Amino acid sequence: MASKPNKPQWIYKGSVIDDISKTPKGSLAFIYKITLEDGRYYYGRKTMWKPKFTSGKRKGESKGEYPWKTYNGSSKELLSIIKEGKIKYSKEIINFCFSKAETTYEETKIILCNGGLTDPNCFNFWIKSIIYSKHLKPNT
Repeated sequence: MASKPNKPQWIYKGSVIDDISKTPKGSLAFIYKITLEDGRYYYGRKTMWKPKFTSGKRKGESKGEYPWKTYNGSSKELLSIIKEGKIKYSKEIINFCFSKAETTYEETKIILCNGGLTDPNCFNFWIKSIIYSKHLKPNT
């Protein structure tokens, strides 16, 4: 009988994040790292909230949550390995983001500053980012 593949939950600073109420107020997305037990890894971002209604009675309200709890990244290679169920993996939230621009910036920064594009153990093979500094909060 085959063993069941592990279905890890998101961990942030040692705590399980399994409900939107456990995320920082106002956060839109998070930057994450998925690590296989053999050391290979993938950095990514996941938006937790669907866009807001732009008109009507519910204008300004979110259309709800995306299915972020069971998300395992967008890397086809990583998803194929996870689907096989032969190797354990962990899911870590690195930080929460509060705007689209911040999310793009933080994901790009973590991949580039950690050598993700040149590390053979990393599943990140490309980056495409357009970020305007005026959409980011200045360093304090």
